[in-house]
Amino acid sequence: MTQIRAITTEARFPGEIAGPGLAITLHIDNAGSAPIDLGGAIVDLRGADGSRAVAVSGSPAAPLSGSLAPGAAATGVYVFTIPYDQRDPISVLFSYSAQAPTVTLVGDAR
Repeated sequence: MTQIRAITTEARFPGEIAGPGLAITLHIDNAGSAPIDLGGAIVDLRGADGSRAVAVSGSPAAPLSGSLAPGAAATGVYVFTIPYDQRDPISVLFSYSAQAPTVTLVGDAR
């Protein structure tokens, strides 16, 4: 399950940019037989022209973390500043390790 919600982002650290953005909620299930380390999870957001959106750490950001046991589920929230005119389509790229494939979700987020 993935949810995308339009928000106004809040910049907290140098390099972050406040403004119109998206909060992306990712829900993952570990259907494997070994734990998954979520500490290395990477979520990237690309706009309609392929440019990378700016990740911000302000509320409601709550990235995935810790270890996900077999049969367990976890949810993380990632926040990005992205202009309205770059939201059709967007691409959300997710991977939890260098060995795991990258999952790409594409759709209209206007």
